[in-house]
Amino acid sequence: MKINGMRSLSIALLGAMLLAGCNTASQPSANEAPEFPDPGTAWVIGGVYADVRNLRQIVPGLTENQVYLLIREPHFSEGSYGVRAWNYVFKIRTGGGNAAYMTCQYQVRFDKQRIVQATYWRDPACARYVM
Repeated sequence: MKINGMRSLSIALLGAMLLAGCNTASQPSANEAPEFPDPGTAWVIGGVYADVRNLRQIVPGLTENQVYLLIREPHFSEGSYGVRAWNYVFKIRTGGGNAAYMTCQYQVRFDKQRIVQATYWRDPACARYVM
């Protein structure tokens, strides 16, 4: 009985270590160039209209919870445990009337303590509509 219990425990620990390795292998650091997911894979089809006042408040030093309160959950299937980057697709009004907007991808990078380290726009032109 003891041998079977030890074998089960060993297999469970090995599985947990393998899963942890899969989760950390592709985690971006704040100084890596951002890689954005295909916008067609977002669960929010076409993006959402951004509240630029809230986007302006996303700065290094915020916690993951503070980001969530400002711009909600990420728009892709990143997961929530141990994830170091959240990705979004926003529609940002460009000032050319109610119908004028630009679709922009935005990424927030966190450190291991879930603190914002950096933010990125896929198209740098998007940033000027938020400033």
